[in-house]
Amino acid sequence: MKGKPLYLVLIGLLLVAGTGCEKKSGLVTGHVPARGGSNPNGLLLYKGDLYLQLSDETSGTDLWRYNGRTLLRIPGGANRMPARLTPFNDRLMMTVMDESGRELWVLDGQELKRVADLSPGPESSNPGDLIVLGSELLFRAKDPGHGIELWRYAGVEPLLVADLNPGPGSANPYGITAFKGAAYFAADDNSVGYELWRYKEGAVTLVADLNPGPAGGRPTELVDGGDRLYFWAYDSEHGTELWQFDGQNTRMVADLNPGSEGANPRGLTFWEGRLYFSANDGETGNELWRYDGTKLERLADLYPGAASAMPAGFTGYKGALYFAADDGRHGNELWRYDGTNITLVQDINPGRADSEPMGFLVTDKALYFVATDEISGRELWRTEGDGAVLVQDVNPGPASSVPTELTAYDSLICFGANDGTHNRELWCLE
Repeated sequence: MKGKPLYLVLIGLLLVAGTGCEKKSGLVTGHVPARGGSNPNGLLLYKGDLYLQLSDETSGTDLWRYNGRTLLRIPGGANRMPARLTPFNDRLMMTVMDESGRELWVLDGQELKRVADLSPGPESSNPGDLIVLGSELLFRAKDPGHGIELWRYAGVEPLLVADLNPGPGSANPYGITAFKGAAYFAADDNSVGYELWRYKEGAVTLVADLNPGPAGGRPTELVDGGDRLYFWAYDSEHGTELWQFDGQNTRMVADLNPGSEGANPRGLTFWEGRLYFSANDGETGNELWRYDGTKLERLADLYPGAASAMPAGFTGYKGALYFAADDGRHGNELWRYDGTNITLVQDINPGRADSEPMGFLVTDKALYFVATDEISGRELWRTEGDGAVLVQDVNPGPASSVPTELTAYDSLICFGANDGTHNRELWCLE
């Protein structure tokens, strides 16, 4: 037998196959961009592929799939403008626009089909706040007879959970959050205002009338804290403060800013057994606070005095909590708290200028985020804890590519960006 030995041929084939499976780094091409860019949105990693909304000249704005090498449009329609992609029961749920308005759809295999026309005809039911609770998908939607109410879907047909605001009026449920096997949300039944409700095993009940009377407490930023549900809410005596629910009772954690003005807590984030957030106690401005279920404390006055550091974007990575804040000397920059000390990671945009880090994405390799400096504009950055580095100046020079929707895809970070030549397109970088 002439030629290479069989084992060398097999090794060569394996190497070629491995190379063919590698994901490409850089600008993702393979479609006909729409004028003004394909404007990628709604990026979601599902079953090993990246699904997203993308626009082109022939199909308008539609659902696409990217396998790391090729962009493929999901067939069966055009200009469907998919949104709110949500995995559920081995299928991909979303809202889609067609002649029946915006309704709930499902991608089962490679077939995209409408689940139901909840608001018959061209009017949209506009499903929103899609969350998975056990074997059910919960969402808010509108139909002509009930207004905007809570619905559930278990794989057959959507069912109205309850008409909390009877008739065509809307309860407008929002902030649907899973906690201890139930779903909690704010809604207005037209009697107690927007208050905290619970859905469990087909039944809906009022949890608490936090602000007695028709005005409502408007509970917001519901966060599962393990044994407690945290949120902020308003009452006329204390203003907007931090509240908790232990499965039985609700109570205000503390009147941080005494009186009716309120501390206005924001950015509630549960990390390593404790709740972190920004709040204003009326003396030190908006600063970083922590609550461990018993003790409530301000961790630092980063911007000394009554001025506010405005910490935001709290994200845990490798044993530390990262966030953006302004200490009055460095502008809005990246900080970290390791459980003992709060330190500036880097003054990315030197001096009082802001880098405004945001869009944090945690991977095994690094913490990625978007930030601004005077040399590169607004681009993709990363940190492994000590300092930060620019990943790539996608739009070279001080112009900005403004990366959005950072999404991890194997060893790549995918996002929408404008390189100054191709308008806003899909990028995937190592």
